[in-house]
Amino acid sequence: MQEKQFQAIILVEPQVVKASEDEKFIGYFEGIASTPDVDLEGDKFLPEVLAKNAERLKGKPILLLHGKNKEVGDQPIGEILEAKFENGVLKIKAGIYKAFKKIWDAVKRGVLKALSIGGIIKKLRREGNVNIIEDAEIREVSLTPRGMNPFAQVIMAFGKSFVMDDDGFLKEIIIEPEPQDMSETQTQEVKEFEKVDYDLPIVKRESWDGDAAARRIFEWAEKEDGTIDKAKASKLFLVVKGDGKQRGDYSWPVGDIVNGKPVLVSSGIITAIKYAAGARGVQAPPEVKRALERLAKRLVKEGILPEDYEVPWKREKSEEAEIKVKEFEDLKAELMKTIDEKIKEMASNISKQILESLKVEKSEKVKEEKEAEKKEEPKPVPEPKPPEKGVASGEEAIKKTPEPKRITPSQAPSLYQLYAEIYGEDKISD
Repeated sequence: MQEKQFQAIILVEPQVVKASEDEKFIGYFEGIASTPDVDLEGDKFLPEVLAKNAERLKGKPILLLHGKNKEVGDQPIGEILEAKFENGVLKIKAGIYKAFKKIWDAVKRGVLKALSIGGIIKKLRREGNVNIIEDAEIREVSLTPRGMNPFAQVIMAFGKSFVMDDDGFLKEIIIEPEPQDMSETQTQEVKEFEKVDYDLPIVKRESWDGDAAARRIFEWAEKEDGTIDKAKASKLFLVVKGDGKQRGDYSWPVGDIVNGKPVLVSSGIITAIKYAAGARGVQAPPEVKRALERLAKRLVKEGILPEDYEVPWKREKSEEAEIKVKEFEDLKAELMKTIDEKIKEMASNISKQILESLKVEKSEKVKEEKEAEKKEEPKPVPEPKPPEKGVASGEEAIKKTPEPKRITPSQAPSLYQLYAEIYGEDKISD
């Protein structure tokens, strides 16, 4: 039975508590790895699959963005310490290594708030539009900034993206040798890219057999001399090397021949997208990715893919950008907080300095006033001068004042007459 890779996204909850007996971890987090619910891509894990994985998850690595982060790469940033299946959900506890403090800080701040589990799907069956996963192995868990499952509970969100291969599309398949045409693009030979005809009709097909499709294309494009007509065959392949006369010159098929005519096939395009996203270690050339981006837009336009679909490598970049934006916002908030605190501290210091200055000024003024009071001596009250000789003073002078003499009519008749008129003659006596 051939294996298929998968990824799934869940939310995490950081735990700042550190184990004193284990000094290799800077911190821990817990998350709900999966539930038996159907996710947005129509995939559902059976409970027994989750229970089986719980028994073998301990010791599995924690990665950052499935090892696709440029700075960290595919080196583990932590490991799973506990895993258990209870109440219908798969729970994990993991530790982050001390060497990745920056990543742990991002977990605590909520920048890296989800987990993406990656592994191998060994068996699945189709029921209507739902893929029932009957056997799978979770091989690693990655920290990521985004969760996707609408059925998630509390700290959990879940989603997956399947890696299709040339044996089928979302179906159980038989083990076959690794196809070589997908990896040939990594050689140093001269190749021509984007030869595919983007305007061909698209046939919706759930399964994809790349080898069988390639055989039909070569039969349709074969000339009488046994060579391949490059103008015809290149319509359905993303990569052509050399002169295109040999079948081995073509790789990355995305189409087929239906009723004698070339068509693009939805599952063939989706399969190529999965490989270009890094399935089985394939490193797709930039030209192939650009071609697949154009084809993905066709699938969206035809209603085969949802309107908000984004090819994985674009989505990963947006997730990394989201991390950087969040980190920038956190840094900005931290900086503004620091600035605000500094301003408050400066204002407080200035106020203190002003108060101290006023206190000193007042103290000096009081001191000066006291010193001035000490310097000022009271003026002596002058003693009264002794009376001059022969001059009476006070009561003595009053006593010695002679009484006025009375005026008689004979002495001053006119004056007497005047007094008599004013006071009455009876008031005047001799």
